[in-house]
Amino acid sequence: MLNKFELLSPAGDMECLKAAVWGGCDAVYLGGSKFNARGNASNFDNDNIKKAVNFCRLFGVAVYITLNTLVYDKNVSEILDYVSFLEDEVKPDAYIVQDIGLMALLHERYPDVHIVRTMKNDSKRHHYYMVESGSPMRLLNSLRGISNPKSKRKGV
Repeated sequence: MLNKFELLSPAGDMECLKAAVWGGCDAVYLGGSKFNARGNASNFDNDNIKKAVNFCRLFGVAVYITLNTLVYDKNVSEILDYVSFLEDEVKPDAYIVQDIGLMALLHERYPDVHIVRTMKNDSKRHHYYMVESGSPMRLLNSLRGISNPKSKRKGV
């Protein structure tokens, strides 16, 4: 497995996105008006998501769209319609997903889509499940700090 680290920067609005890109990040993550955990950020409507991705493409910066909230049954069709729009018109590099059921639905509908799973990832069993389910890339829990994240994941 390739152990490549990338500088992933949040982009709550277009100004933050441009600062991150011009600051040298490898990738940005951003959310739409729904289904992301950054409710206090301005976020991006559908037109601005297209503009943001086009801007990032000019600089070779990857774009991850956050779908990092729990999805309830009543929201499944709406979030799948949103992902359909993103896949048809935006083509992000990956999705950051929290809900394991949504991850399974996305893998079923879009087998070639790259999904990054964000959650507590510190058990060997969970690690192997994520690899087997097609999500070998994971985000380390940001609350751990950076002193020695590998020591927190013994056996993984």
